[in-house]
Amino acid sequence: MLTEAKAHGAQLAVFDTLSDVFAGNELDRQQARQFVQSGLSYFARQINGASLACGHPSLAGVSSGSGNSGSTGWPGAFRSHVYLEVPKPEKDEEPDPAAVDARVLTRKKSNWAKPGEKIEMRWKDGVFEHTPAPGGILGSIERRTADRVFVDLVDKANNEKRFVSASPTAGNFAPKAFAKRPDREGYDKADLSRAMERLFVSGAIINVPYGPPSDKTFRIVLGPSTALHGSPRHPLVGDFVQCRPSLHGPPYPLRFAGAHGAPRAHEDPA
Repeated sequence: MLTEAKAHGAQLAVFDTLSDVFAGNELDRQQARQFVQSGLSYFARQINGASLACGHPSLAGVSSGSGNSGSTGWPGAFRSHVYLEVPKPEKDEEPDPAAVDARVLTRKKSNWAKPGEKIEMRWKDGVFEHTPAPGGILGSIERRTADRVFVDLVDKANNEKRFVSASPTAGNFAPKAFAKRPDREGYDKADLSRAMERLFVSGAIINVPYGPPSDKTFRIVLGPSTALHGSPRHPLVGDFVQCRPSLHGPPYPLRFAGAHGAPRAHEDPA
């Protein structure tokens, strides 16, 4: 095999799977280290390249998310350790059928790079494709779209009297609740969580108390300065409403002194 690799000028050797090339006891730390150093590392030096060994994690490795199997000597002997897995749903969440083709590649260990970094991928036409978050103008458009979806869902939830919370430990945590809705337009909990944080920072959404004062319970409503896509304001906030557009211009704001106050200013761009 080494002779063929040199003849082809290969600089990457992939051993798939580890159980097919290692005949020893994977629970033996010394055997694991000796195989890596005398076998795979030797192979890499001979081709002036790298060796990649693919292995299946144990049930414990899958459950913990470590991706390990056998002795801890395995990840200790390698220079780098990456783990490919299916994204796991949050606790008490049902698996998303749309995520069946999704994978996440996580760097668990590296001698020359930061551990914990992830690459999101999706299975398409027989291969895994990287699905990076768009940057620049496209990224800005996507972020605004996620924000719009979140604002719309807050408004719908309040109209349905299904109030949502900003607390991650609450049963009605907004991103978690919205990720189960069919009108979330494909955004997942992580997308909606980021959108919620942006909207809180901008003041587009705010927390208001509800229920008995002794409960100290808060829910999310649309903020007084929100002007995203003509979403109506909540009556508790109520000093900004979006009016119907004129024939020659976009919607114009009608500002009030307060939820029940008299008009303060009227501004018509038309």
